[in-house]
Amino acid sequence: MPVETLESLTEQEPSYVQLVETLTPEQIETSREKAGNYLYENGAHSAGKRATDILSVVKEASDKMRTESAEAKIKFTVANVRGLIAEMISKKLDLSECETVFKLKEFLPQSVAIDPYDHYIDMGGLRKDAILVNNFFETGVQDTLPKEGESGYITPDELNTLKKDTITALVDYENIEKRMNVKNTGRDQLIRWHIQNHGHYLGGKKTKTQNKLLSDALSVTDRRDTTTLKTLIENHAEPAYVATTLPDEFLEDAEGKIIGVIEVKAYTPSEVKDWINALKLSTVQEFNTFGLSEQEKSDRAADAALYDRRGSQVNILGKDMNPTGMRLGVNFEGLRYFINVANNEAPHSALKVNVDLINDETAEVVQKEIDLEYPVIVRLPQDIPNEDILELGAVLEKLSISNIAIQKLPFTSQEINEKGFGVYHRFGDTKEMERLKRSIDPNVTFALNRRPAWVE
Repeated sequence: MPVETLESLTEQEPSYVQLVETLTPEQIETSREKAGNYLYENGAHSAGKRATDILSVVKEASDKMRTESAEAKIKFTVANVRGLIAEMISKKLDLSECETVFKLKEFLPQSVAIDPYDHYIDMGGLRKDAILVNNFFETGVQDTLPKEGESGYITPDELNTLKKDTITALVDYENIEKRMNVKNTGRDQLIRWHIQNHGHYLGGKKTKTQNKLLSDALSVTDRRDTTTLKTLIENHAEPAYVATTLPDEFLEDAEGKIIGVIEVKAYTPSEVKDWINALKLSTVQEFNTFGLSEQEKSDRAADAALYDRRGSQVNILGKDMNPTGMRLGVNFEGLRYFINVANNEAPHSALKVNVDLINDETAEVVQKEIDLEYPVIVRLPQDIPNEDILELGAVLEKLSISNIAIQKLPFTSQEINEKGFGVYHRFGDTKEMERLKRSIDPNVTFALNRRPAWVE
C-alpha cells in the first residue's frame, strides 16, 4: 500500500506561500518606512478604529479602569494604543515583509491580507453580533421554516428583510435608540420597534414565524460564559459569541474565500515571558497528575483553574497566585471558528486542499484532498527574543496547536509606543478634540502629553 504522509509534501508547491525567515537590513527598512507612513495617511485604520480616533481609544481604555489608580490607567491606556498602532502597522505588510521565526506545519495558500472591517463594509461596520446574525440567516435557516403553502410561511424577500433589519439595528443601535426615545429599553424590544417602525412587522400567521426567527437569530449573540477551565471549548459547546474571535486581518484567496488570519499581539518582551511561563505552569497543573493522590489532584485542579487556560490564552498570576487582571494569548480556536462564520461554513470546518503526496516506496506522486487547520499568523514586536518565540512555539506544539507561524513586525514594542505618542499628539491635540479630551481623566491626559508615560 502507498505510504502517504503530509511530511512527504513536495518541497516546491508554486501555488503556496513560502514564508520568509530572514530579511536584509534594506528590506526591513523598506517595511518600516511603508508601515510607519501609513499611520499618518488619511483613512488609516484597523478594524474600524482610525488613527484620528486616538482620543476615543484613550477614553475607552481609561473608562474601563475607572476604579483603578492613575498609574494603572495610564499603563493600560498606553498598552491599548500600542495594540492599535501595531495592528495598523501590520496591515500594510505582506506575509513576505515580516521575518518568520517559527512555523508549525506551514501550509499557506496564496492570499491577500484584508481588514475585516473592509470585508464587512457593506454591512455597516465590524460587529461580531451582527456578523453572527448574518451567518445565522445565510446557513440554511430556510430548511427550518414552514414551506410554501404551509401555515406561517414567509417569502425569501421577507426573510431577507428581517435579516437586514436585525443587522441594521445592531450596527446602528445608538442612533435608533435616540429615535425610539425610550430610556432603558432592551435590545430585543429596540429591534422589534425598528422592524415595526419600517412597516416590516408581519401579521397574521406569519407573526409566530417571524418572532421565532428573530429570537433564534439573537440567541447566537449570547454572551454568557459559564466555562470553567477549557471544558466547553474542547467540547465545542460554548455560545457562538463567546467561541468566536474577531481577527485583526483576514487572508483572502483569489475567489474571495477566507483561508486564514493574521493576529497581532503588541506584547512587550516581559509580557511574552509571562505568557510562556503561565502556559507552562498551567499545563503542569492540568496534565502532570500521574501518581498523585486524589487530594493532590484536587489541589492541582484548583491551581489550574486560576490560570483559566483556553487554548493558548491564560491568566497571568502574581506571586500570591492571584490573577493580576492581565490575560495573554491567542484564541486560535476562536479565530478559526470565525473563519467558518465568515465563509458561512459549518463550525469547525477545515481548509480543504489538494496536495501531491509521495509514495515513500515507489516515489510515485499521488494527489489527495486533505483537511488542514486554517493557518493563523501571529505577529509580535521585533524586540521579542527569537529564543522566546521558539520556546513559545514549542509550548504551542505540545498543546496540539497546528498550522501556525510566528512573525516579527519591523518595530520594537518601544518604537510602537513612540509612534503611539506621535499619533496622540498629531490627532489628539486639535481644537476639534478639546471637548472629548475634557471627558477623559485629566491625570491620564496630563501624563500622555509627556514622553515618559510612553516608556516601558
